[in-house]
Amino acid sequence: MSANSSEQRLKVAVLGAGPAGLGVAIELSKLPFVEWDVYEKKPIVSEKGGGISLQPQTWKLLEKNGAVKHLDENDFFRSKEGHLEQRQTERLESYYLLQIILRISHQVDGFVDDVDLLIAADGIRTFVRAFTFPDYTLSYKGQKVYRATVSQSDAKKIDGIPWAPTFWKHVSGLYVYTCPLGDDDIEVTARFRPPKVEMHLVSWGQPFNLQNLLHEYDDFCLPIRQVLRLAAKRETQEFSLFSGPRLEHMVSHGSIALIGDTSHALLGHFGSGAGCALEDAYTLAQVLEWGFSRSQSLADALEVFDRIRSPHYVRLYEILDRFASVKKSPRVKNFTMDEEIAE
Repeated sequence: MSANSSEQRLKVAVLGAGPAGLGVAIELSKLPFVEWDVYEKKPIVSEKGGGISLQPQTWKLLEKNGAVKHLDENDFFRSKEGHLEQRQTERLESYYLLQIILRISHQVDGFVDDVDLLIAADGIRTFVRAFTFPDYTLSYKGQKVYRATVSQSDAKKIDGIPWAPTFWKHVSGLYVYTCPLGDDDIEVTARFRPPKVEMHLVSWGQPFNLQNLLHEYDDFCLPIRQVLRLAAKRETQEFSLFSGPRLEHMVSHGSIALIGDTSHALLGHFGSGAGCALEDAYTLAQVLEWGFSRSQSLADALEVFDRIRSPHYVRLYEILDRFASVKKSPRVKNFTMDEEIAE
């Protein structure tokens, strides 16, 4: 990359039009030396998953790229501590599409192109990772989650539902998560481990009849049983949980960058995967601009990106390891339910 030639362009292909792909497209559109295209296999770009938690650094990025001005206070829930739960990405992604919809390609079959940089933003099941890191193994964790939204006005009629992000956990490993959202919605997410490994795995949201699982939560308190019955009357999506080990690097071959869930299969533990993806996108665009302005090679710029973002995910995986250690301790000690709660 060189700033000395006004005709030199960096040709970029972005795979995937989720938060990561749309986010990086917005950032690349600010770089006059970049020519880019986004490739998405779906015929339309729709809401991706249940939503995101907006950490302070993510909110700052939304301010930088102009998305915040398209949101109002009814679009998200803000807890008393100031933590933001956007949790419905449709409005946010609609803003992204307004900026780049004309650059998005529909499904391509057999199309071939030569590019300088390939940005893999096509999610946890990406095929690019199999090429760049062939020894990497993605595994099904034997669990599924079921996500729905219910009306806040209906949920408020239930005595005992806190108006804050709340995990309701059972010693069996089952949990239910409730969280107020924007508008009149409250999210209800339930985790369940099927009794045997199923042949049909759902890597992303598919319709599901939650009524079929309500009996599994009979040991939960009355408010949770009531809110689950409300959720069973609404549209529910089923997700199989996949995860994998931490990648040592987020770049490969001096010309490929992995961002978002493509690079860190964190199983949704932090509820901020889209936020991390936007951070990846912003950082990648910044290092490309840095490299171009200093006549550095693309490989050098990608190395800087990797040195910035990979240590961040090292720290996140260390947190997950500590969580696993804490959860394992009561099982090893064979605590009763009361003893585990006290511990």
